Amino acid sequence: MGLDFKKARGIELLMALWKISDVWMESSAPGTCERNRITNELALAVNPSLVIVRVSTYGQYGKQEYLGRPGYDAIAQAYGGMMNLTGDPAGPPQRAKSYTGDYVTALTGWASTMMALWEVKKSGRGQVIDLAQYEAVAQTNGNTLPIFTGEGAVSGHTGNRPAGLPALRYVQMQRRLGLYRRARRRNLRSGAEISSGLTLSSTAMTSARRTRSRSTRRRGANSTVGCATIVLRIRHLRWKPR
Repeated sequence: MGLDFKKARGIELLMALWKISDVWMESSAPGTCERNRITNELALAVNPSLVIVRVSTYGQYGKQEYLGRPGYDAIAQAYGGMMNLTGDPAGPPQRAKSYTGDYVTALTGWASTMMALWEVKKSGRGQVIDLAQYEAVAQTNGNTLPIFTGEGAVSGHTGNRPAGLPALRYVQMQRRLGLYRRARRRNLRSGAEISSGLTLSSTAMTSARRTRSRSTRRRGANSTVGCATIVLRIRHLRWKPR
């Protein structure tokens, strides 16, 4: 349904929708609704328990030269600082793919809307949310913002090696566990060794054979009993920061 806010009938229909709604969300450029006499105060006068969500790139308040500008995912990533952290250290800033800025804004809007509805349920007072895309993106920058404001240090690209986390070691561990699972399906016998460093304990295999033998005697010579106990020994991984 489309409403023409330049006509009185359009405003009347919008007010009728406010009365029966819990949430009103709009994403027009800041100042558009106000030029058509549509304000937060008017909406809350019509429905005092309404949750109002205003979505824009730069927010509803601030520097005038930014407020009226249109925006989209790439601009939000750049202005929010994400592109300054994304990419190879030797290369230029890169945009995170799959419209990350838009998705982060949507998730932030969902969370803030749910919190506002919870407040309305407790107090009965309507809430107004000013959701700026760049602020939603900026919250993903981790500790780079407080480090900049507190120490003046500017964080750059980290590539695929995030500082402080042995992420690649975790990937190696997953690969080794994948090798173990494949070896287990093949039912390797004692003494077999996987080249990546995974070994099967001969003691565990001996114990498993004894268990299988006892079970076979109890259930009959033709019974097949699976050996499910394999002890996995993983060589110690020592992470060295670079």
